[in-house]
Amino acid sequence: MDKKLIIEEFDKRISFNQEDLKLLKGLLELIEYLNANNESELIIEKKELLKKFSEESLNGHFDKIISICSLTKISKIELYIISKHFFLSKYSWEKLYFLRVAILNIYETINTYNKYSKKLKEISENKPHLPLTFAELGTKLRQFKKQNNFDTKMGNVRNTTIGHISMDYNKYYTDVKSIDSKEILEMIYKFISILDEIYDYSILCLLNKPMDDKIEINEVYYKIRQLIEESIC
Repeated sequence: MDKKLIIEEFDKRISFNQEDLKLLKGLLELIEYLNANNESELIIEKKELLKKFSEESLNGHFDKIISICSLTKISKIELYIISKHFFLSKYSWEKLYFLRVAILNIYETINTYNKYSKKLKEISENKPHLPLTFAELGTKLRQFKKQNNFDTKMGNVRNTTIGHISMDYNKYYTDVKSIDSKEILEMIYKFISILDEIYDYSILCLLNKPMDDKIEINEVYYKIRQLIEESIC
């Protein structure tokens, strides 16, 4: 594919996910407003638009799940930015730099997700409509880490060349040069697929029933965005 077309595609994906992040922030602001003004007749009326969200989501868990959704979007945007600049890079050391940043992004995203996913597990236990269990989602993540040597090679690259800088230059140089561009690019796109699964799973955890497709979820989003634009929150 032509490099120009590749860059244009990355730009589209960055823009799309950036809008999703804004929308997730709007959802948090709306729920905060509703919770702070739950006696108002206007708010009671507006809450009808949120019936697709489960009771748990309106009782303290909503922000935690939306934070996980936001984590997936932040990671995706950064991985698209990294990939875009990888293809724009002229020198091999530039390319290796962006690949190392990708490794750091994925490494830290997984650690953050594992740290804060407990609430997602608790809510998912009462959701029979979910397409897979929390354990199955965790298995996919563990398989990804194993297939990509995250606890060995990738962790080592992260620790010596980008998360920290080794003072042993021979080691630093060897670890940097051990990076295989094709391997890391494939790893990035596989991880983005997992991020999409975590995102969809998290959204479904906020709903009382299954959705036929993502479009219906987006329709709920845009109804809420309309409220935000009308200065309801």
